[in-house]
Amino acid sequence: MNVIGTSAYNNQIFTMLGQGGTGKTSLLKHFLGLSLSNNNKKIILFMPNDFLDYELNYARLLLEDEIPASKIGSLLKKEIRQDGEKELFIDEVDMLPFTEDLDYVFRFARNHKTNIYSTAKSTADINKLIVRQSHRLYIFFHHEENDLKRLKNINTKLYHKVPELQVREAYVLEGRKLIDKIRLELEYDKLEEFIKNNLKSIEKERDSEFQDW
Repeated sequence: MNVIGTSAYNNQIFTMLGQGGTGKTSLLKHFLGLSLSNNNKKIILFMPNDFLDYELNYARLLLEDEIPASKIGSLLKKEIRQDGEKELFIDEVDMLPFTEDLDYVFRFARNHKTNIYSTAKSTADINKLIVRQSHRLYIFFHHEENDLKRLKNINTKLYHKVPELQVREAYVLEGRKLIDKIRLELEYDKLEEFIKNNLKSIEKERDSEFQDW
């Protein structure tokens, strides 16, 4: 078993699947912290449970009823089509309707120099395209039968292995091949503080990019 550490990935999609409280959002924040250490990449957020005071966290617009959920895909599509390298972080992607625009985001992110990191709780309901396009899957604890059956379709070993995982443990798959088992050992308070400070710093450096919808 490996302890998750620093890595650098380019133009790929990473998806974290698991029930609430298993560690998938912590891993998402780990990748966000790594991205914030690279000032050359633009950060794009949809995180409905964290960092809602950050101007470019599109979840804030949704939760404050400024735009409907069906418009989030359009905003993300517009973001990734802009010039430059980008990192898109989506927590609970399964809460968004899978519109044509969101389909475009996951199909063509690599063509627009964009990495995507996303999480989902409802593995049984997540759009098949997201799983198919993902270069790497992180599978955290599940116990719901529908979710386990979906995981079994991805890799037959997961059906029996995943319910045995502890909190903050995950199996790692590339393609459909199980390649590793990781354990998260993060300094969560320091990570949270680092992210908040860096998001505030970025916010001061650029104007709002929101439009009226």
